[in-house]
Amino acid sequence: MTVGESLFLYTDGLTEARTTQGAMLGEDGLTGFLHQRTGPAAAASLIEDTVTLLA
Repeated sequence: MTVGESLFLYTDGLTEARTTQGAMLGEDGLTGFLHQRTGPAAAASLIEDTVTLLA
């Protein structure tokens, strides 16, 4: 990994979770969510945003 890169570890339960619209997040949804993020982010911020996506 280089400076500015991140590693996001998750279990299959995340991709099988439902979004606020009721659709399964899936791998494409998770990838899209992560690609929308720009710049560095603290781990806590990424976790909060992921919970918000599904809550």
